[in-house]
Formats: sequence, structure tokens, C-alpha cells
Amino acid sequence: MPSSALHKLQSFHQELYRHAIQATQHITSMNTAEIAAYSRNFQASLPSTYLASSIDQLATRMTAAQITLFGDFHTLRQSQRGFLRILRHIRNREPQRPLMVALEIFNAEDQPVIDEFLAGRLPEDKFLKCIDYHNKWGFPWENYQPIVAFCAEQRIRVCGINSQFDTPNRLTRRDAFAARILNEWAANNPQHLCLCLIGEYHLADQHLLAHLNPAIKSVRVVNNIDEYAFSSKELPLDSTDYLQLAQDFFCVLNTAPWIKWQSLAMWEEFHASWDGTHGDDFDLYTEHQYDFDYQLLHILKALNQFMGLNVNTTDLSHFDLYIKPDKATRSYIKAKLKLTRAELSAAERRCEMDGFAYFSPSGTVLLREPSINRFAEIAGFYLYDMLQSRRRDARLNFMGRIERQVCGTLAASIMNPRRPRVSAEGLDLLRQPERILEDLARYNEKDRQQDFGLSRHLGEYLGSEIFQRLALGEGHRFEENLRRVFKGNLLTMLELFPLDQRSQVA
Repeated sequence: MPSSALHKLQSFHQELYRHAIQATQHITSMNTAEIAAYSRNFQASLPSTYLASSIDQLATRMTAAQITLFGDFHTLRQSQRGFLRILRHIRNREPQRPLMVALEIFNAEDQPVIDEFLAGRLPEDKFLKCIDYHNKWGFPWENYQPIVAFCAEQRIRVCGINSQFDTPNRLTRRDAFAARILNEWAANNPQHLCLCLIGEYHLADQHLLAHLNPAIKSVRVVNNIDEYAFSSKELPLDSTDYLQLAQDFFCVLNTAPWIKWQSLAMWEEFHASWDGTHGDDFDLYTEHQYDFDYQLLHILKALNQFMGLNVNTTDLSHFDLYIKPDKATRSYIKAKLKLTRAELSAAERRCEMDGFAYFSPSGTVLLREPSINRFAEIAGFYLYDMLQSRRRDARLNFMGRIERQVCGTLAASIMNPRRPRVSAEGLDLLRQPERILEDLARYNEKDRQQDFGLSRHLGEYLGSEIFQRLALGEGHRFEENLRRVFKGNLLTMLELFPLDQRSQVA
């Protein structure tokens, strides 16, 4: 029986989903007759029933086959992360099994350059330029780079399976082209295992599969399919669910459905503002044609309304967001916020490690790459600032950083309940939480020496545990306690932290 808090969360997510779907209606690239037909075929190939499964069951089916086709949603970071997680699992499970990773992001004609890069004989920037990545593919390299890096580290062969077809029936021709490469590889390497990452629409029964040699045993894996994500009456709180749709057909669920479509709307709207070509000094994220502020403001408004925080709407837009700031912009921020060189350097390191750096109380954000999950965490930081104006000076100390991180983690968990939970490893402070208050200065200095990693880790853990506890409770108490956290202090947060969890902290 779902809690009333989860019911409220699910209603909230359905509204976010409707908004995200509406935002994709204008995307002309999704409305061609060929893509529409491919979409219909894909939907028709999805079974209406499923069973709960696990990554081990999926891996068992994969290792019994020769090729696994993993459906990629190109703008969704969690899609590529899901593929990498399975790749790592297979590698750890059968370390001696020869593997090959086939990627749609690379063209087959660029295979010699791909091999040079994987061998470490070509720097990344030159590699991307040589294969004309941003024009031939164009989706965020940062999302795919960890896959390629893992393959290079593990000496796993990477094979490009794409080709440029500008003629009618280009999708069908791309299926046939990719299948020919996979068929030849399977015939020449019968003992090997191939993991193929390719656009999800290619996984319909009559698409890529129709061109594969029927003698080749294959497994299909789709991810974050709306129908399966919304089929349960209870909003799931596990970071990943594995579903078995048929004997060799699986689905991975690892993010909220609205994020999938919002990522597409954000990416397509952004790219509609440029001409499709890249000069040598062109950087998508530093162009000011696309307003990323809108994405953050949308999340701020949604959270403000959902939690009943009553922050004035006009106050929600008083933040400054800088995407991949160049040297001149960083110098401007340093002067504007009166930062020391050491403070700016620490912020740059946090941006590199965490994906963003946040300056309180100004609401200034340095963002390495735009991401909906990061926007949600930043929104939690900002709302905390709005509600803690009476204690501005205190928020730069160790306690204040923990409090702000708790709110950031709660906000990100509300927007994406599948956000992975943080381990308590190393957080012995929670055995005796009063030590945080008694020896604040020492921990404050230790936190600074670790580039604020201690307060971030502690805040993330507390926030994720508090969210789990509140989400399983009553709806009215859920919202009331969320407001208490955002308006309260560390003692308030520790009161909501499950007492039975403290003894489990190592």
C-alpha cells in the first residue's frame, strides 16, 4: 500500500511529465514521417507485461548470448550510465571473456582513428576533431566519454557502427549497415561477447533485429520506458529497477520519466539556436543564445509550489548561472564576489569534482555541464538560501554547508526519487552527532582541507536518508517536515534522521 507521501510525489511527477511531454511537441526533428513510423514500431514491440528482475539475471542472459543491444536515449545521461554499469558488471563477472563494444556514436569509416585514440596515441580534443564528432553525432561527449575511457582502461575493443545516410529510408539503411558489421564480427568471433549501444528506436522487431543473422543469439535492453515506469501505483525509491519483458528482452529503469523528455526538450531547443556547424573556437555551452536559466527557474518554481515554501516568485530568479565559464568570466566572478585566488581555485576544483560550484549567499553557480539532476540540487541550495536570510553569516561554516547540502539532496531526490543513495562509509560523526556542534571549528578546517568534501558527503547522506524516511510517511507530514528542514537548522535535520541508522554508520 503506497504511503500518502508517495502518492503526492507521484501526482507531482505526473504533472512534471505532462509539462516535459508538451515541451517536446514542437521538436520538428521528431516529427518526420520516418521517425514517427520508427517510434510506432518501437512502441508496438514492447510487451504489455513484465516480471521483476535483477542485474544478475540480466547478466546471465547476456553471457549466454553473443550480442546485447542496449537502447540509447541520446540526451539522457542516465541512459549511458546504465549501459556503463552493465558493461562493468559483465567485465567483473567474466574478466577473461573477450568483449567488444559497438557504438552508434562513431562512424565505421573512422575506425582507424578510434583505434589510435584507444591505444593512447591521440589526445581527446584532436580525436574528436578528427572524427568530426560534434557534427556527425553532436550529443554530449561528456555522457559517452566514461564508456570509451573504461574500454581503453580495460583494453576492450570499440567498434563504430554508424554511417552517414542523407537519402530516403536512411534509418533502415543505417540498421542494415550496423547489422552487417555485427554479423561479420559474430561470425569471426564466436566466443566473444558484444555490447552494442544504439538508439532505442532501432530495437523494434522489424528494425535492426530484422537484419541480424537469426543464428546469432541476442538480448535486447531498453531503458526508462514511460509505460513501465508509471505502471506501478507506488513511486519507486530504488535507484534502479530491472524488468524482464520476455526471455531475452529486458528494461532498465534508473531515472524519473519526466527527466528523460525534459533532457530531449532542453537539448533540442538549445540546438535550434545554432546553425549546426562548429568553428574551432565555438563552445555550445558558452553561447548565450539558449537560456539555461529557464530550466533552473522551472525547477525552482515546481519545488517551491510542491513544498509550500511560499518564496516570492520574483525572488526565485535572483541567481547567476555560468556554464563552463572561460578565463575572463572566472576573473569577473572573482572580482564580483570578492574572492581570493585560493577561494576561486577551490570552487574550480569543486566544479570539476561535483559538476558545479555554488557560492552562498549570492546564488552564483559555476556549472561544468548542464544537467537536470544538477539543476535540481542547485535549486535546493538556492531555496535554502532564500529561507535562511536571517542567518546569512552562519551559512559559510561547516554546519551551514551540511544544512545546504541536505536541502540540495532533498530537492534532487524530490525531482528524481531514483537518485542513488549515498553510502555512510567514513561518516563516524553520526555515531555522536553532538560532536559536530561541540568541535565545529576543527571540522570546519578539516572540511576546507578536503575541498568541502566532508560536508558534502555528510549532507548527501543525511539528505538521502531523511528523504527515504519522509517519503514513506503521511503526505501532510511529508510536506510539513520538508519545510522544517529548509527553514530549520542541523539540529532539526538530525531529529528527522532515523535513530536506528546512526548505529549502522561506520
